[in-house]
Amino acid sequence: MRSNNLHYQESGNYNTLGLIGAFVVILFIAAGLGYFYSLFIYFIPIIYFNVLITVALGIAIGLISRLLFRLTHNRNKMSRYALTILFGLLVYYFHWVAYILLAYQEGYVSFGEYIPKLNLILSPSWFFGVISEINTIGLWAMFGGFVVNGIVLTIVWIIEAAIIFGASILLVSKSNLEPYSELNKKWYPKFTLNTDFESIPSVNSFLPKLENSPVEAIKSLEKSAILRIGKVHVYYIKGETHQYLTLENIYLDDKGKKETELIIENFRIDEITARQILDEFNHKRNRYRFYYF
Repeated sequence: MRSNNLHYQESGNYNTLGLIGAFVVILFIAAGLGYFYSLFIYFIPIIYFNVLITVALGIAIGLISRLLFRLTHNRNKMSRYALTILFGLLVYYFHWVAYILLAYQEGYVSFGEYIPKLNLILSPSWFFGVISEINTIGLWAMFGGFVVNGIVLTIVWIIEAAIIFGASILLVSKSNLEPYSELNKKWYPKFTLNTDFESIPSVNSFLPKLENSPVEAIKSLEKSAILRIGKVHVYYIKGETHQYLTLENIYLDDKGKKETELIIENFRIDEITARQILDEFNHKRNRYRFYYF
């Protein structure tokens, strides 16, 4: 087994003010997401549409979380998951507040009417009593008039929650691990070599070459003009002891969709080597994109 010291490892640090700021932002965004989600679910009770909206909500929570973690310099995995789960819980609670108001008024509820009611959780017996009543009665039907209530509605709610939390947590877990400079208190800029290389071999065959000489290992790759190509990324920040290399293959699947296969992630190199690679090959600086899947 190869040492983990060959690759970047998160420090586990986070900014306390950043966490507080992220929570405040999440609170406000969750109130909006919960409100609009309830409007869609209540007024368009079409099961296929509702599933799509629920998936979209989970994705939105995950993507917003990614962006907030980047902006608040969060390098702690457990706090990222905790905030994502908290975000989902807030959205789901606010959704129920709006849904209860819609059910009681049997019609549109304005945002101004909704906001003052966000403290309904302070009366838990009433709040959960209303949810139980909705479960008993049911507010929508399917398949020619079959009223969805009781255990069936409970299962629907469980599936709904599973989709929201599952999609958001999955997106956060799948986000790329980006190196962070503890010395400079910022994320490493990412540079991509403009050369389309041949498909990069497996980790076991190519990693020893990188360990021996990263510059020569990359130079040994042939240029490629085929559909499956290898790309090399350099994380470089002047003055840092450690810089990093990430290598991946990009190809088209059977449906013509572009797929990315990560071969080696954040392989550690020194500053001189990183500068040599950037000097040897034309490259461009990448902008951060929180919406990458």
